[in-house]
Amino acid sequence: TSDVGTRRKAHLGYREAPRSPYLAAHGVHLGTCKAATRLHSHAKGLGCSLRRRLAERTCSHLSLLFPTLPVPNQPPCGPFGPPVIQAQVPTLYEVGSCNPGPTVSSDPSGPIISVVLYLGRLLCFRFGAPAYRQFSSGGAYPSVPLSSPLPGVPKPVFATVDGQEKFETKVTTLENGLRVASQNKFGQFCTVGILINSGSRYEAKYLSGIAHFLEKLAFSSTDRFGSKDEILLTLEKHGGICDCQTSRDTTMYAVSADSKGLDTVVGLLADAVLHPRLTDEEIELARMAVRFELEDLSMRPDPEPLLTEMIHEAAYRENTVGLHRFCPTENIAKIDRSVLHSYLRNYYTPDRMVLAGVGVEHERLVECARKYLLGTRPAWGSGAAVHVDGSVAQYTGGIVKLERDMSSVSLGPTPFPELTHIMIGLESCSFLDVGRQVLATRSRKLPHELCALIRESRARGDVKPEDVKRVASAMLRRKPAVAALGDLSDLPAYEHVQAALANKDGRLPRTYRLFR
Repeated sequence: TSDVGTRRKAHLGYREAPRSPYLAAHGVHLGTCKAATRLHSHAKGLGCSLRRRLAERTCSHLSLLFPTLPVPNQPPCGPFGPPVIQAQVPTLYEVGSCNPGPTVSSDPSGPIISVVLYLGRLLCFRFGAPAYRQFSSGGAYPSVPLSSPLPGVPKPVFATVDGQEKFETKVTTLENGLRVASQNKFGQFCTVGILINSGSRYEAKYLSGIAHFLEKLAFSSTDRFGSKDEILLTLEKHGGICDCQTSRDTTMYAVSADSKGLDTVVGLLADAVLHPRLTDEEIELARMAVRFELEDLSMRPDPEPLLTEMIHEAAYRENTVGLHRFCPTENIAKIDRSVLHSYLRNYYTPDRMVLAGVGVEHERLVECARKYLLGTRPAWGSGAAVHVDGSVAQYTGGIVKLERDMSSVSLGPTPFPELTHIMIGLESCSFLDVGRQVLATRSRKLPHELCALIRESRARGDVKPEDVKRVASAMLRRKPAVAALGDLSDLPAYEHVQAALANKDGRLPRTYRLFR
């Protein structure tokens, strides 16, 4: 049995070490210890400086874990670095060996030394030289750059894009002026919405904030549905969700659901748009929601929504898209059911609406539109619109400043940095898709159609580089719209910002800088 244990120790890499009288006095014995052997083998691969650091850290751990054990002075580095402490407690001996090994005194330093050996192994792995594990005997790995194809791998065949959409956008106009636009797609779910040519830009003759109120009142009780919960339960049967969003020139009621429930979805949309009850309780809840959103807007660390509101006010002074999109605080209590009905009567008319759908067949959508949106009397009556605002947006440019202490907005112990937020804009146009294109232009041009028009114009020479420079220069020479929020003590004058935009290098005058 003793020979078997000895052979097993040799096979596992154990090696004998002489007993140290220094550690023996404290009950620690030097002997066969696999952990210590690993520590020594790892230390052989380290540089001289790293071996010295390893020895110093091991001795420091000895002094921390066992203060009564004095740490000896380290001799200079030999061919294999400083001597490595190899210690073993009796429990580390092989079970199959009949040699019980040296005994340990009652001093509890033995287990502590085993902990030190474990820390030594961690130090070896931490400060050891990097090594790569190899799983084959074929030498180093072949180095193939990412720009070259892998050897033995067939060349991949990628799908090509021709720029054409698989499904065509179809538009149909009903007898009452309602336009129906759809584009089919693969899948079992669809998105259907009613887009209305209304929003805050049409509130010049009304109290500002009506569109904001209508957004909060969307999908409330109607003639067919007694509450918002009934609407949500109906949509739940078809896996659907609903949403209403208002912008400065568009109001959108949208539902996403299973395509099999298209008839239910269109009927629900028509009821939510044309037959809302607008009870006093719902209007009061809308007032609370508007107040909360205004408070959140003023306390939000992200200034983008407020800056967007300010930049529109600066670009279009008190006209069309320059009007407030959010309801002012002084108008919250003034908006009631009669004011809302007056606005709905003028702007919620079929000729100002588009029923748009994605993922549905055009014929089915037109059939549902005729069923629910043709010849339907709205809740506010069928009188003719008399106060429709047809004003054209007039870009004016200018600056809007709002002094505010941003340091009060702190979400933790670290104070919020005192920043000045600035937004600069110039007059331009935007690209709107599907429903909004049909709502604005009564047709839709796909992206590849626009690219084809650009290529044709370039081939004919209609648009030259000089034309692009001329338009860009004209934009930069016009008065910019500037919105500034925060500490404005170092904000440059509006004239200097305008001069910097018109300058070739885009710099402020030499005596002024944007941030000082």
